[in-house]
Amino acid sequence: MRSRAPFVEDQPNWARRIEALGVGPRAIPFRKLTADLLADAIRQATSDTAMHQRASDLGAQIRSEDGVGTTVDLFMSFVCRGHDSSS
Repeated sequence: MRSRAPFVEDQPNWARRIEALGVGPRAIPFRKLTADLLADAIRQATSDTAMHQRASDLGAQIRSEDGVGTTVDLFMSFVCRGHDSSS
């Protein structure tokens, strides 16, 4: 795994996902991180109107989902299958 500015646990995966969705700039490899590259990424993230719109649309989609309810339903389905004596 390449070391990126996001370098702990699942951060590299999320950095790649953010870039792939077009809702944030490309992650900067940690060893290549400079103040200028960071400033460029911040400028891109704050001034790219298309990126901002995609991020806004994604946020609306996420807020419209019932993640907790879906998780509870899936969990209960799994638990109930484990206790079903007819299986």
